[in-house]
Amino acid sequence: MSDKNELLKSIDDSRLRLFVAKGLDRAEAACRRKEPYFSDFADPVSAARLRALAQDCFSELDIRLWGGYEDAERLMVGFFPEFCEEYDFPIETVLISCSAYGTERLSHRALLGSVLGLGIERDRTGDIILRENEALIFVETYVADFVAANLEKVGRTRVGCAVTEDTERFTQTIGVNEIIKTAASERVDAVISAGLGISRGKASDAVKAGKVFVNWQQITSSSKKLVPGDVVTLRGTGRLKILDFLGKTKKDRLKIKLIKY
Repeated sequence: MSDKNELLKSIDDSRLRLFVAKGLDRAEAACRRKEPYFSDFADPVSAARLRALAQDCFSELDIRLWGGYEDAERLMVGFFPEFCEEYDFPIETVLISCSAYGTERLSHRALLGSVLGLGIERDRTGDIILRENEALIFVETYVADFVAANLEKVGRTRVGCAVTEDTERFTQTIGVNEIIKTAASERVDAVISAGLGISRGKASDAVKAGKVFVNWQQITSSSKKLVPGDVVTLRGTGRLKILDFLGKTKKDRLKIKLIKY
């Protein structure tokens, strides 16, 4: 088992260091008490960093990431001891709805602000999905009933709330807007340039600056080749998922089918 304190010293970002420290404490508790423990919600890069470090420290645990649905942006890390039969994460969803007429359109910013205004901490909340006059918010189980009972307005708009399991109609269309782009090659800098609409030089500079992640792991080489299924994140700019490589164009450029988030 790696030394936890030495691992924490390697993390410069104070917020990430605190998140990882709390997560490693929960992983240790899962080992000691032989029952599942979970981190708070976090961005996928932070969640993946915690999982990687926890795997170094606690090889006997099955460590998983989940945010309530496939391709969730905010994730929990679950620490499951050997022979654990339950893999349910403590995540619930609250459906928020407003009248179709005479109201302002719900926005992510206003909705999150209203939820936090109830005294709910940000790390207790996951993704928010908007659909016309409705929204779905993923939260930790123990705050779901509180949010549903107390959230009455979003901005100036009156809303109704209820804990729900009907998430499919919100999540089944996430990321279905597939696009096809052409790139010079499978290299990460070329794919970022094509998919996110920036120059290849800027993409390469972002890799050198530590701003590029493949499958939530930071990379250091612009020449890394991608494969279908890879998720590429340029911190502060956007995220891509590689669906397939479709062969070459007449100009010998690679056609890529991808999802741009």
